Amino acid sequence: ELVQYTVQSKGGPDARKVVGNLKEKVYSLWETQYMRYANENDGNELLYHTYERIEDADTLSLACNAIPEVSLISKKGMLHQWAESCNIGWLKGYKEKLEAYLREESEIHGE
Repeated sequence: ELVQYTVQSKGGPDARKVVGNLKEKVYSLWETQYMRYANENDGNELLYHTYERIEDADTLSLACNAIPEVSLISKKGMLHQWAESCNIGWLKGYKEKLEAYLREESEIHGE
């Protein structure tokens, strides 16, 4: 959220492009780890390994010198924003699991 706010308030097209590229790279790190570590019941290993990859790449391929407000924590935060909007997940079949959970909750509460 901080990255989006900073780019919208201070940055121009170049800054938006930099952040767009950064998001693609962070997503790619998650995707690779998801394919490798997806677990049916425990997402901790996937989260740990994705964080580790982001930390390793922070000052190299994920460097964002044009926008110094983009910190390591901001890069990790992108993952959680995507998870909240169900664009990524920490378990194998996360979308199906979420849909099943929401159906169950709806049935329980009579919605």
